[in-house]
Amino acid sequence: MIDVPAGWHDALAAVEAGAARLVVIGGPDAGKSTFCRWLSEETAARGYAPAFLDADPGQPDVGPPACLARRDGDRPAVLAFLGVVEPMSRRPVLLDHARALATAPAHPLIVNTCGFIRGPGRFLQRDTARAVGADLAVALEPEDTLAPLREALAPLPVLALPRSAHVRRRSQARRRAARAAAFAAHFEGAPVLEVPREGLTLEDCGAGTVEVDRLPPRLLCGVADAAGRDVALALFLEATEAAVRLLTPAARVERLRLGGVVVEAEAWRDAPVLPLGRAFS
Repeated sequence: MIDVPAGWHDALAAVEAGAARLVVIGGPDAGKSTFCRWLSEETAARGYAPAFLDADPGQPDVGPPACLARRDGDRPAVLAFLGVVEPMSRRPVLLDHARALATAPAHPLIVNTCGFIRGPGRFLQRDTARAVGADLAVALEPEDTLAPLREALAPLPVLALPRSAHVRRRSQARRRAARAAAFAAHFEGAPVLEVPREGLTLEDCGAGTVEVDRLPPRLLCGVADAAGRDVALALFLEATEAAVRLLTPAARVERLRLGGVVVEAEAWRDAPVLPLGRAFS
């Protein structure tokens, strides 16, 4: 059970009145994910077909870190690899991903955003709202702090709602630990694949190089299928003359998108190694 402030029902009323695309905005640990889950459940219970688009690559509720993700009902999440956990450094890519993930119909589309709401962050919120075609912004922030955000978002209407009483501020250390746990969960049980270099497509998403022999160990990458759809994360381990060694839960690797994060983890040490060519079996 969660604490549901009475004001949250104003967002539900807005959906029933026709609001179809909502961006949910608030600072770190404002309870945005909790609100998004609640609104998804409540609208689904009333016969709507909600979708949840998570545009917070640092503390995601859907999908692994360094990605945007969309979930429609009980269907598997659709990923869009960003390659970083801090969105400002890849703002154009984030906006492109948000726009693409928002194209499929849903009522309502509920968009969770990152916690940057002041300074340049308010313009990221504005651009995210425009990218997804939002018709309402829900702000889990006190009304007396919202003037700069309202100005940036105008003419988009902003509905200020109270935070849940159960929301607790987390330290940066706890936020980093949560992100590390999310990475670990994604790679749990994943083998090390030896993928033939011949036929492997490398895509630069901001890493600054596509020369596989110069990539740093444990570089976070995205695995895409032949159609270009992101399906999983991978950790680049090393390159040999014939193959690239990757830790990934993906069964097949044809496209590798290079990220901008080196993951400080050791999960791959005990991972089974699949021999050359097995990635394509």
